[in-house]
Amino acid sequence: MKPSEYLSAVLQSQQLPEDSEEYRKLISRREDIEKIIKSSFKGAKLTVRYGGSIAKGTIISEDYDLDLIFYFEAEDTSAGESLEEIYKSFGKTLQGNYIVQEKRSSLRLKGKSGMESNIDFYIDVVPGRYTDVSKQDVFIYQSGGDKKRLKTNIEKHIEHVRKSGLIDVIKLIKLWRSRKALLIKTFVLELLVIKVLESVDKGLSIDQKLIKFWEILRDKNGEIPIEDPANPQGNDLSTVWDVTTKANLVMLAKVTLDTIKNGQWEDVFGATEKMSREERISSIQVATSLRGGRAQPWSC
Repeated sequence: MKPSEYLSAVLQSQQLPEDSEEYRKLISRREDIEKIIKSSFKGAKLTVRYGGSIAKGTIISEDYDLDLIFYFEAEDTSAGESLEEIYKSFGKTLQGNYIVQEKRSSLRLKGKSGMESNIDFYIDVVPGRYTDVSKQDVFIYQSGGDKKRLKTNIEKHIEHVRKSGLIDVIKLIKLWRSRKALLIKTFVLELLVIKVLESVDKGLSIDQKLIKFWEILRDKNGEIPIEDPANPQGNDLSTVWDVTTKANLVMLAKVTLDTIKNGQWEDVFGATEKMSREERISSIQVATSLRGGRAQPWSC
């Protein structure tokens, strides 16, 4: 089997069809969360939508989170005057039905009772407020820092990825991250793939693009500048695109390139069969224990 054929089979195995039980459960959970939020903030004109991999078209079945975005209008203070108050209000509201884990800007939801007790639903709720009546840029809460807020624009993020022409490459690099237990946030990984391959011939086959990505990453020793397309100056990515992250990526890029020299693509991505989340988590725990590290959750 040619590398491109094998990689196409891998991508096929990572689809999450809309008629699958897993996808239907996600939709059902979104409907439940939306109902809870809207009933708690009656009268608020909320914009509700998907963010993350579902919106960008980069979802893979083995490793994804569902980002649910809730944005209030610019002058709406029904959930709180400040972004922190909005964030805390959402947390309190959702605690009646879910275990809520506070993250930097989002609220992670887990099962609260019965058979679902403490089960991670892989759902992050992100509340925020539009900066003005144009409903383009938003402010979201950000723990830490002086202002405790971040200006962003989800539409620009989605457009940046969707128009890159690199959707399938991003999916495979996400799978590579998953199976190699790499600790790097999805947002950073997406930006990195697009930046690295922005000048590469779009006519290359998918295996050639992957090789180019790893070669450039190796040759530049990870020193590749990336920036938030929605807020280049205001969103400092240095805390998540740091020395350790770069070093780990470069090391694994080198290992991966050595592996495929002999055409051993299956040693990079494994068999084309889908791996369950439980199998993925188990493999991550084994890999990180061998490296002396500790597995950490990723944010999509």
